[in-house]
Order: sequence, then C-alpha cells, then structure tokens
Amino acid sequence: GSWMIGWNYFMTLAAWRRLGEAAVVPPEQALELCRSGQFLHDLAQILGLCLSQPFNSATAPNGMKALLVRAGQARDFADLEQALKAHLWVISGAFDTLVR
Repeated sequence: GSWMIGWNYFMTLAAWRRLGEAAVVPPEQALELCRSGQFLHDLAQILGLCLSQPFNSATAPNGMKALLVRAGQARDFADLEQALKAHLWVISGAFDTLVR
C-alpha cells in the first residue's frame, strides 16, 4: 500500500546518510542525495494525491503546475523542470557510481 512508499523513502534517505557516515560517498554527496530524494518525494506525493493518470505538462492545468512549483520551491514551472533534471542527474550519477 501507500505506507510502503513512505517506508521505502525513509529507508532510502537513511541508507544515503549511512553511505556518507561510512565514507562510501563523500558526506557532501550523501547530503545532496538526501536533498534530491526529498525533492522527488515531495513532487511524487503531490502527483500521487492529485492524479489518476500520468502527468503531462502540456495538458496539465495551471493550478496543478502552480502546486508543483510550490512543492518544489521553484520560481516557476520552467525552473521546476530544470531543478527536476538536476536532482534526477544527482541520483542517476550516484546509481552509476555505486551500483554499476
């Protein structure tokens, strides 16, 4: 159920924190991973609560976009999209380094 999503999120943040504490990744990178994880979690929570189908920015109502902008603490939707790309890059880079 939905509680599993929250549990997995907290376990992921704890794992990233521990990677920094164990010096597997630099502490700054662990903090950056936690920030990116929080950002993605915040957006996913809004989308999960408000949508029953995949998000499409071309057809999304302005109110939905405004809600996502607030959740992502962005200036506007274009800024949110850039922040999303940056946070996804942080996480995919860590995945490539740690898993591959």
